[in-house]
Formats: sequence, C-alpha cells, structure tokens
Amino acid sequence: MAVVAAAAMLHPRAWTPVVSYGGELASSLTSSPVRVLMAAVILCAGAVAVLRRARRLRDVYLVDYGCFLGEPQHRVPTATATEHARLMPYLVDGESLDFMLRLHERSGIGEETSIPDSLRYMPPDRGVAASCAEAELVIFAAVDSALARAAPALPRGAADIDALVVACSFTTLAPEFADLVVNRYGLRADVRTVNLSGMGCSGALICVGLAKNLLQVAPPGTRALVVTTELLSSMFYPGTKREMLVPNVLFRMGAAAIVMSNSPERARFRIGHVVRTLTAARDRDYRCAFQVHVGEDPACINEGRRVFK
Repeated sequence: MAVVAAAAMLHPRAWTPVVSYGGELASSLTSSPVRVLMAAVILCAGAVAVLRRARRLRDVYLVDYGCFLGEPQHRVPTATATEHARLMPYLVDGESLDFMLRLHERSGIGEETSIPDSLRYMPPDRGVAASCAEAELVIFAAVDSALARAAPALPRGAADIDALVVACSFTTLAPEFADLVVNRYGLRADVRTVNLSGMGCSGALICVGLAKNLLQVAPPGTRALVVTTELLSSMFYPGTKREMLVPNVLFRMGAAAIVMSNSPERARFRIGHVVRTLTAARDRDYRCAFQVHVGEDPACINEGRRVFK
C-alpha cells in the first residue's frame, strides 16, 4: 500500500490543486509586463523612502538654559564706576572718562550689570589668575543653572552630556575652558569637546550652529551642552585711544549655557535655521575687532566703527 501511495503522489495530477500563494503571485506577475513594472516601481519607492529616512537630518531642540545673573556685590552702577575711574587719573584722564560716559549713555546698558572683582582694584588686576577666577565664577554659575533646569531630561545629570562646545570671545587660557567644565562636572571620558576663542561676539551663535550640526547626524537622544562667556579681567584698556576704550564701556561680565538635544522629549524649543556670513576676506571687516599690545600692557581689543555696522 505504501508503494501505491508513493506512486500516486508522483503522478503530475496529484500536485495540481496544491499551489502556494507565492507561486500564484509570481505567476500573475510574470504573466503581465504592467504588473511587473508596478511591482518594480513600488519596490524602488520603498527603498528610496527608507534611504531618505535614514539620511534625513534630525531636528534639534533646546531643552533648557541658564545664565550668570551676578550677585549684588558684582553689580556696578554708573555712578560707582565713574567715581572709581576718577580715583585713577594716572590710568584714565578726564577726556577719556567723558568719552566713555557719553558712550555709556547711548549704549542702553543698565544699572545692574556686573564687572569682576579684579577691575575693582586700583590699578585693575589683569593677570592670568584673575581671568581664571572670573571664568570659574561665571561659567560654573551658568552651567549649574542650565543643568538644574534641564534635570528632568538628564536622569544622570552631567553624565548624560554627549558633546560640549565652549566659546569665549577673546580670552584664551590653559587648560582651556572646555577642560575646565569637564573637570568640574566629571563628564564622561568619551564626551566630544570643542573650545572656541577669538570669535568675538559671534562666538555664541557659532557654538549653537556647531552643536546643531553635530546633533543632526548623531544617534537619537544625543545631548550637547553649549557654554559662551566673556571675560573682562584681561580686556581693560588703560589709555586714551577711543577705539580701544569702547570695550571698557560695552562689555560686561556674564555667561550663558544651554542644553540641546535631537530628541523632542522635554524640550522647550526647536532650533531653527542658523545662518552665518563670513566676511573676513575683506580687510575692513577683518580688522573690525583686533587684539593688540599697548606698551608693556597685556593685549587689548581695538574695536573700530565697522564692528557696529
């Protein structure tokens, strides 16, 4: 009986009713060129959609931010600054002081802005130690505030930071400011760090653009910490050249820090377009803010009128 059953199974008609679904589909497709073309188009469209999704730049979000606001002892009203300058006629003459007062009145700078303790001395302390103390004060205050406000999105605190970008307009120290933050907050050994100096007032936006570019191609859930600051201790100019007196009036002590992510979870804002136009190829723009030495004094900033245009 087994031999008869096997012979019956080998008969061609025994297999006629048993046709797989895949075989029917293949048969129907090969029977019509139009169906073959439609299947090819669908497969190509699906492949393109998958590739575009894989290569699409991710949206970047601002999770939260923090700023150095300054304690009452750091704030210097105009009257206090004027009286302090009058007590140093060997550094600031009457004509230069009058110029700075006129510039201050037009600048819109408020009465609660801050200057570092190093500029309260007579004469001001412009040494490296003063710059380091100012950097630690303003940077740590801003980062502490940013991490505290972004705590719901950072379960492990600073250990959740994957990239760090720090910028200071003109001052450069060793170790650099990025290492200062890494050491203070114990960031991971694999954190990506970038330290920018000499970018002037545009350094803050350059940092945001750089962090955005990093996060757009990073894995989902990547977080970056951006810190920008300006240090005044090394920038005070004791002279009479008006273009070099401008930083004495316009610049104040401060810092800001923001936590960015490519995940919308717990984010406050979505970062829009960051557009940067580089005009350093033109000499007049290249020299709008220039660091120069004045005698035996440390480097000062020469700001021409072009910087305000």
